[in-house]
Amino acid sequence: MEYYPTPTMYNESPPSKVGFSPGNSPRGVTAWTKDAKPPFDRFLRAPKPGTSSVKLIEIFMEDYIANYDYYARIAKISEDKCRILLDAYKIPAVITSRAKDPKRLHQKIIKRAYEYTEQRKNNPTKREYINEERYTSMEDIEADLCDLCGVRVALYFRDQEKVVGELIADGRFFDYKETRSHPDPESKDKSREAYGYRATHIRVGLPSATKEREDIRVGLPSATKERKLALTIEIQVASLLMHVWSEINHDLGYKTTKGTLSDEQRQILRDINGHLRKGEEMIEGFKKSLNKEIDSETTQQRSHT
Repeated sequence: MEYYPTPTMYNESPPSKVGFSPGNSPRGVTAWTKDAKPPFDRFLRAPKPGTSSVKLIEIFMEDYIANYDYYARIAKISEDKCRILLDAYKIPAVITSRAKDPKRLHQKIIKRAYEYTEQRKNNPTKREYINEERYTSMEDIEADLCDLCGVRVALYFRDQEKVVGELIADGRFFDYKETRSHPDPESKDKSREAYGYRATHIRVGLPSATKEREDIRVGLPSATKERKLALTIEIQVASLLMHVWSEINHDLGYKTTKGTLSDEQRQILRDINGHLRKGEEMIEGFKKSLNKEIDSETTQQRSHT
């Protein structure tokens, strides 16, 4: 009998014990269910069971939920490191962290596997779509997911984004991997710059020779120790207002019943983003005005001494 992997709603119990079951995560989990039709078409048209990718996704999700606390701990350690770093340079920010929500993670993996299957079917001559599935190992899945552990650095002042990115990437607190700017400065599509998401994403790992890494190592199954400890941590650096817009865009985008936002809804998001960007500029202007006033008072005091 054919069945498709699909998440159950969080307020429902899975109808069978196929795959994994709830109870191992504080946020609820997903489950494989027989004869289920995906409720969200844009995410959940997965390859049929029997393929290695589908089985690996099931195993990966079981592993992720069972070890959710370890991922959360790595994220919290990374958050603390960022806080120590920014405090040392007196850079004000709101810093938070999280291990990726299991439901969103499952949706993301299924969506990527489905897109890959469609690409392979529609482009049979392309080498990357021949003789292999998208995922052939647990490492393949983790390598495709850079945000299992995430830190968000929400800056009061937008002009400090570059400095903070450089501090995080300098190698003192993390093993630096790469930095990605959003929107991509090399992209020919400049439309996003006018109203879209703007941030710096720094991908790092925990240094191999650190007490924190050794502490996390305790209790991990030996077969998964190095794989988990070597995973990528994504640190998102943006203004506080830009993070607000990102949350609105991300959370409400998931709630749409039709799978995609309407033109009217997209325009509303653009308008919100435009107002928030104006707010960033006003905050920067206020900061410069205060600094100018302080500099003027300092100069006057020196002239009277």
